[in-house]
Amino acid sequence: MKCLRTFVPLLVLAMQASPVPAADQLAALGGQWTGTGWAKRTTNGPRETVRCRISGKYVLPGRQLFVTGKCAVPGRKFNLKGTVSSEVDGGTIRGRWSNPFGAGSASVRGRQSGNRVFLDFRAPHPDTKEKVLQQMEWQIADNAFAITTRLHDGQVMSELKFSR
Repeated sequence: MKCLRTFVPLLVLAMQASPVPAADQLAALGGQWTGTGWAKRTTNGPRETVRCRISGKYVLPGRQLFVTGKCAVPGRKFNLKGTVSSEVDGGTIRGRWSNPFGAGSASVRGRQSGNRVFLDFRAPHPDTKEKVLQQMEWQIADNAFAITTRLHDGQVMSELKFSR
């Protein structure tokens, strides 16, 4: 499904959970998460329901969060896998994720600001298939987080909410 090109890879990185200091935010993401929301296949396409269960394991040396999980859209289920880490400065996040349907494996880089994380990545545009800059925003709250993905022009392609 084409909507997965934008949404699914980002999901692997969307594991922010509580408003603690930047260097410690990834540590708060260990554990089990359940999410629901929507994603679109194309810019003018209808919203499709998405449901996910993901698990995070934080490892202090390297400040790394390892993520695995399963998601489902109507008629299809798939596995997710990825790693993100916080740099020593606590504001920069880097990662790599894998999506078996769509973009394949890609690098992400972003920054933390208050209760938000902004991650940039390159992935195929859902209409043209040309690789373009895209962004994911995590909005962090106690024991919950929300993910919004946007194309380079700001058009929203998916929104999800996660809780423990």
